Amino acid sequence: MAKRLNQVYYFILFLSFLFLCWIQFSKQSSEILAMLDGDNFQPFNSSWMVEKDGVFTQIDQLPEIVSTPGQREIVLINTIPNYQTQDMILSFRTFHQALKVYIDDYLVYKLDASRDPLKKTPGNAWNMLRLDANDQGKAIEIHFFPAYPNQVRRINEFFIGNRLDIVRHEAAASAIPFITCVIILVIGIIDVFQGLTLKTANGINQRFLFLGLFSIVFAILSATERSITMLMFKDSFLFSYVPYIGQLVIPFPMIIYFRESFPNRKNTLIDSALILNLSACLIEILLFFFGIADFHESGLIVQSVFLYAVLVAAIQMIRSFQIQEFSKSHRKWLYYSISILLVFSILIDIFRAYTQAPDDFSLATRFGLMLFLMILGFETEAENQLLMEKGIQMEMVKQMAYRDILTGIRNRMAFKEDLESIDQNDFQNYRLVMMDLNGLKNVNDHFGHSAGDLYIINCAKIISASFAYYGHSYRLSGDEFCCILKNCSNSSYQACVRNLRQESEKITRKSDFPYRIAVGNAKFDASSDKNLMNTLSRADGIMFQNKAEMRKRTEELSSFTQQNDGMD
Repeated sequence: MAKRLNQVYYFILFLSFLFLCWIQFSKQSSEILAMLDGDNFQPFNSSWMVEKDGVFTQIDQLPEIVSTPGQREIVLINTIPNYQTQDMILSFRTFHQALKVYIDDYLVYKLDASRDPLKKTPGNAWNMLRLDANDQGKAIEIHFFPAYPNQVRRINEFFIGNRLDIVRHEAAASAIPFITCVIILVIGIIDVFQGLTLKTANGINQRFLFLGLFSIVFAILSATERSITMLMFKDSFLFSYVPYIGQLVIPFPMIIYFRESFPNRKNTLIDSALILNLSACLIEILLFFFGIADFHESGLIVQSVFLYAVLVAAIQMIRSFQIQEFSKSHRKWLYYSISILLVFSILIDIFRAYTQAPDDFSLATRFGLMLFLMILGFETEAENQLLMEKGIQMEMVKQMAYRDILTGIRNRMAFKEDLESIDQNDFQNYRLVMMDLNGLKNVNDHFGHSAGDLYIINCAKIISASFAYYGHSYRLSGDEFCCILKNCSNSSYQACVRNLRQESEKITRKSDFPYRIAVGNAKFDASSDKNLMNTLSRADGIMFQNKAEMRKRTEELSSFTQQNDGMD
């Protein structure tokens, strides 16, 4: 039942994934955004003009990539449109661009790099400029100062509205990417938990652990690209450095995951990728702390090493394809297919980042990773169910190996292991009890072996119940039993034996044959015992004395009964 429920869960998750893809890539998304926008919200993306070599040129529609060769400054001008209410906000995003905003030649807003330790970039900022009623129809002039001359100069969309309308619009625009980031984050946390709890022969399950860490880092890294996340935290400095820290960290779990998932006789390439990535991280950190270059300026180093790591992962998959074995053949093809899909989606995003300057740098990887995690989770769940079934069977076999089949109590093998597991410093707290069933042969001879089996089973129940509070009972052979008792005093032991005698008498009165159990015990004595086997030998000797006494009493009672019968 649980297996079916888990499969239904992953199927629903897959349908949700398809629904998210449909919304993300269909034309419906723009219509949904328009429905969610408030009455006071209006885009401000047309009629802008950009200065190029002293001449203002019309921009058709924002967002737009502006090319101004040789200029360190980008100047946009427009006229503030009419709006319905007095308290409005002009909002727009900037990426590593300082700002000066003028309304009718008055400086009304400024963004600089004062928080940056190297004073180079203001980071990724969500700019909010308050407008009042008198600003309608005035000229607005925005000066952009890109922190990095070679960076693609992207001018994002402008919006006018109240704060709630802007937040609602950006929440709707970022909903699908943000939800996928949350799903990937949750699955990553589950994978880390499984990696730490589902042990392998070598300890923790590194495959799940590092896949989970990769998913968590990627989810956080991808979420910082979303405008709604920037609105929530309002910290341009934070969002400037989180992507670069993520780029430093994310290759490690990815490389180790592929190493564990696709084993090879030689891991030279994988090891080289780890060493190169570590070296690149150290170089970037040193460049930053010595003020030579920040993470953006030296980012090409880590990005190149990351690309190398992705290619190494692909080579590792190809090399291990022939040698890796799976429990079912279709799992091998499925596992390799989704892994290739993940690598391919990462390569697509790397290509997009360097050729298209997209607004969403991790679009392909996000959906590729989510699909990968869902399919892998479904297959892993099926495999775990199979392993659990095998584990239950192995546990049953183990129980059979340590249990006496006839009585159900522990057997000689369990007794030997339990005795050897006792610490020598704790010997003085243990008492061993040896027992033997008197008359078992006579019961077998006169009443049959089924009656003999019943005799053994009932005696095992009596022995286990009598000594259960202080330890375990064992059947060592046909009619021989033993108990290992801990912290059982002489008085407690005598009470247990009295209970054993009383229960034996009770069942004897209801049976066709007597239940007689000879008992002998010995407590570890350091002066005479080198180990617990010596203690067991003393208990065995005392038991045989008790057995002889019981036999003698039985013979005397039988002789006395015969004499009385003769007199009658």
